[in-house]
Amino acid sequence: MNKLIIILIIFLTNILLAQDSTYVIEYDRTTNWVKMNNTLPYLSKEEKERMNFAYGKSEGWTEKYIMEIKGDESFYFVDENYDNDKYEWSNRKDDYKIFRNFTNQTQKSLIESIGKSYLIDGEILQYKWKILTDIKDVNGYICMKAETKDTTKNQKIYAWFTDQIPIPAGPELFEGLPGLILEIDINDGATIIQAMNITKKTPNTNLSTPKKWKGKKVDQVEYNGIIDKYVKECIKSNRNPYWAIRY
Repeated sequence: MNKLIIILIIFLTNILLAQDSTYVIEYDRTTNWVKMNNTLPYLSKEEKERMNFAYGKSEGWTEKYIMEIKGDESFYFVDENYDNDKYEWSNRKDDYKIFRNFTNQTQKSLIESIGKSYLIDGEILQYKWKILTDIKDVNGYICMKAETKDTTKNQKIYAWFTDQIPIPAGPELFEGLPGLILEIDINDGATIIQAMNITKKTPNTNLSTPKKWKGKKVDQVEYNGIIDKYVKECIKSNRNPYWAIRY
């Protein structure tokens, strides 16, 4: 029997036990600017050398996020209480909120890109995951490895997920695996998103979703087109697009 089918059977059996579960997961998102720039073949040698000089000794820029899970819903958002005083400009938090309902397969996203906040209401994005044989420990949970690709951004993405928490959620737009995603690795460490703390809450804990969502309303196809166009413009002019959009 196919390995993925076996995992899905286990997942569907266990998810019934998790329907009333409530969790709060704290994620660190660390971007290594030097590694990121080195993945961009259209940048000049001089530009890469400038970035290596400016950020070569840095361990990366870390942002903190929180994901709340209650039953079949999740909400992922910026930790507003965290200040990264390593960079003067880092105290400003971008708009970034993701709400999902896994039963209805619906998603509402507020994402700041290219100087605007976009409100996207529609279906949950479906990544094409390939589950691998690797296993490792992430914050005390045994995790399995899966891979996918982002063709627009030319990114190789690895996810580490655990069936000990049989909920198909994950940080940012990543989801759809038979267990909670605890770590994401984009382009071999250029960006790492890792669960630093996992807390199980009482079932009566509510999600922190806002009553009002403010942003320019677009559908997913329109938003993807905006990002795709911007990335292509930056490639053509040998610029790094990820100063204005999420890497």
